[in-house]
Amino acid sequence: IRSFSDTPTFWLGTPAIYPARITAAFISKLSESIPDLQIQLLHHDNKTLVDLVRLGRLDAGLSTILGKPKYNPEIMSVKDKNFVIQPVIREDEIVLLNENHPLAKSGNITMNKLLLDPENTFCFINPNPDIPSPRQLIFDSECRRRGIKCRTKIISLEIGIAMNSLKRRIANDRHYVAFTPPTPEFNGVVQCMCTDNVYSSQIVIYYMKNNRSRGLKAFVRGAEEIAAEGTINC
Repeated sequence: IRSFSDTPTFWLGTPAIYPARITAAFISKLSESIPDLQIQLLHHDNKTLVDLVRLGRLDAGLSTILGKPKYNPEIMSVKDKNFVIQPVIREDEIVLLNENHPLAKSGNITMNKLLLDPENTFCFINPNPDIPSPRQLIFDSECRRRGIKCRTKIISLEIGIAMNSLKRRIANDRHYVAFTPPTPEFNGVVQCMCTDNVYSSQIVIYYMKNNRSRGLKAFVRGAEEIAAEGTINC
């Protein structure tokens, strides 16, 4: 019914607190292709978004796969021939440091320097601390590989509140460290690149092949254009 409506609507799902620049880039491509298309955004966890796409409640999902597929089972373990996962581009995450952290003004931050500093406490956001988040799993795996034991702290708040709480904690304590996607600036917190960051991420879109939404082909075409450009120009 949506496909043949005079005012068609494209329903797109993204995780909560997903980078606005990424969402805006995909929506911009879609709007250029079909100017009269109404676009509705829904924010939820990846598992729920995948379920809604498979049920036809959403036309497509836009998410980020962090590290190896095994760390993202809610998307990558779906066994459905009609469910398409299409990689777009890779992006590296950043390190959040207190502005007075010894490495904050260093031009060469490495995982080794971060992990070997015994004063560092690594913070992870996880609304459900009973189930380790992908970042925690990757971090624990890296620590085991290097034979290092590091202090960690879990912030088990709703993700939108948790991000602000995380930044405040880092701003108030120079020993707190976190790995996150690029994020809006926060007073007292600096965003740094890590030369050997283990948190390489892949932006992906996912949808059902049998979806006849008017906007889906344009959405996929826009994703292919972003992949060809190799960057998010927004």
